[in-house]
Amino acid sequence: MDKDEKFFEKTNKNGPMNVAMGSRCWIWNGNKNEFGYGRYYFNGCVKYAHRFAYEMTIGPIPERLVIDHLCRNRLCVNPHHLELVDIATNVLRGDTIASHRKAQTHCARGHPLSDNNLRIYRGKRYCKECQRINKNINKHRAIPD
Repeated sequence: MDKDEKFFEKTNKNGPMNVAMGSRCWIWNGNKNEFGYGRYYFNGCVKYAHRFAYEMTIGPIPERLVIDHLCRNRLCVNPHHLELVDIATNVLRGDTIASHRKAQTHCARGHPLSDNNLRIYRGKRYCKECQRINKNINKHRAIPD
């Protein structure tokens, strides 16, 4: 049995239909890790199933690039659902704290996080209006005796 047959023996090509992709996910039924990604043992090495599928069907994965599951299904190994991206793009597309913060348009008090009201310090975004309000509140606090 060659590597393709062995790999696809552990794949269900009749997975859920992904409407956005216009095709079905190919679900990995083999081993998976604690984060829900498929693991495939090949030539004595452990590989991620989606990376193996990409390399087998499309080609090598260049350094500094990762595979993004466009279908958002970690067990999908359908090469049409996989895209090469840099790590930052992959993180911002995912369901992460960084992606939620990046998508945030207003602070907790409702001020816009844009233009002249946005301060970026050490990679974090701050609302200038809230900082001004907090500074005034702290300035007028009574100092205990």
